[in-house]
Amino acid sequence: MVNNMKSQSQQINHEVGMPFSSAFLVVLLAILVFISAVSIVYSTHVSRMLINELQELQKSRDDFQIKWGRLLLEQSAWAAPNRIEQVVSQDLGMKVPETEDTQMIVIEK
Repeated sequence: MVNNMKSQSQQINHEVGMPFSSAFLVVLLAILVFISAVSIVYSTHVSRMLINELQELQKSRDDFQIKWGRLLLEQSAWAAPNRIEQVVSQDLGMKVPETEDTQMIVIEK
């Protein structure tokens, strides 16, 4: 009778409670879900950091393109023929020679 009661008690405990392997599986799955949630949060954080860095680099690129355009404009202004003629005449004192001041050199073969 005592054996019979123990057997019934174990059977009831087995039916009501979960076996050890099922409890372990539930704990393992809960840990995996938690790790998955943490990894999602981390990947979202890294993604936002990279997007911010990308936006900063794109802004820098745009600023450099604007500066490059200004430098090209400045270069074309400094290299303009009238600017060169002005610098040569004012700063260096050079002028276009008159026709009587020029000589023709003929090279014979």
